Amino acid sequence: MKEWLCFPAAMMLLASCTGQNGETAKTPDQQAKELMTQVVSCFENGDKAGLKQLFSEHVIQTDEELDGALDSAFALIDGKITSYDPPFGSAMGSHEQKACGGETFHVLTEKGTSYNIAYTGWLTYDSDPSYIGIKGLRVVNATKNEQIPPAERRTVDPDVCILVGEF
Repeated sequence: MKEWLCFPAAMMLLASCTGQNGETAKTPDQQAKELMTQVVSCFENGDKAGLKQLFSEHVIQTDEELDGALDSAFALIDGKITSYDPPFGSAMGSHEQKACGGETFHVLTEKGTSYNIAYTGWLTYDSDPSYIGIKGLRVVNATKNEQIPPAERRTVDPDVCILVGEF
């Protein structure tokens, strides 16, 4: 009878010593969505330095136009952000080299202008970890973009779309 009581007690002790603290690891898709949430938060708070830190070391070190492009992205948004659709993010690829991207639609400002914000990047890049992070960012004035005939939308107009990094 004692053996039957000792076995469950030993299993409970073993389970409590596994090092799990109740948190589960985030999936790559959750990590990508979280990164998109951070991007939107930086725009909400006017945090250019925080947004720049989300970029990969590679982009920060090699893109001489990064600071100016980030300034342009913040300047494109015409006021305080009042609401936005839930951020979306996804990831794909191998464990060694996993790409990610995210987008948030209908980022509305107090002036009623709508924007779409998107990023691309890497969650993992084993051959060169300096690539991990955002590699490209796109901010689109969706209100103005809708007024442009579809055939003409392929041209990047700085009053409508700002590309940062390697989008």
